[in-house]
Amino acid sequence: MELPPFLSSEPMQGDPSCTWASYLLPQLRRFPQDGKPIHFRKFLGHGVEGCVARVKFGEDQDTAFALKTREARLVAVLEKVQAQLQGASPEAVHVPVQRKSRRDCLRCLFAFSNEGRRIRPFDTLPAEQRTEVCASQTRIRRCFGWTVVRGEDVACLNRYISIDSRALRKGEATASYFDRGRQYIGIVYEYVPKAALEQEAVRRQLDFFHWTGFQRCQAVKQAN
Repeated sequence: MELPPFLSSEPMQGDPSCTWASYLLPQLRRFPQDGKPIHFRKFLGHGVEGCVARVKFGEDQDTAFALKTREARLVAVLEKVQAQLQGASPEAVHVPVQRKSRRDCLRCLFAFSNEGRRIRPFDTLPAEQRTEVCASQTRIRRCFGWTVVRGEDVACLNRYISIDSRALRKGEATASYFDRGRQYIGIVYEYVPKAALEQEAVRRQLDFFHWTGFQRCQAVKQAN
């Protein structure tokens, strides 16, 4: 199977490359258990861009994972940011409080690269114009890499998928069924059981994404 440019055949073991060049061309690494049989435990939901399910791999019956089918570039970048914050250096990363353009967001992200950590471009800003980001500020669901999923293994999820016939007639994006004869790329995440939503935890996560250079966007379809 030929891999798209945003995936790497390297297994996700150890820290990823955190050079600025690797940020600009991020590649999500491979799940170490790629190739093992997938056992579906529970369907969690779906949207236009894929499904989410609780699964287990091979004979490992004690560990549950969440399997998704998008976000490879985003997760690859986020892994680099987390690796830098959890690395050997105890110093927090400083970023500017205000940003007005895409370039400003990229400059914030640059601060988390090897080069940015070395020159620390925002340390000289006045205290009121910068904020610090550290690993202890929030917890992000862990990603374990990508894996190949056979269509015949995920076809059992087709009964849960709802296709928007109106969107289909108009030529708009909608959910689709899995083809038994195809292969798909899934992204393996830590499975976190459903719990009460904590407003403060959500706020900390939104702040974390904002300070590291990510931008919130409105979903183009409610179903997604």
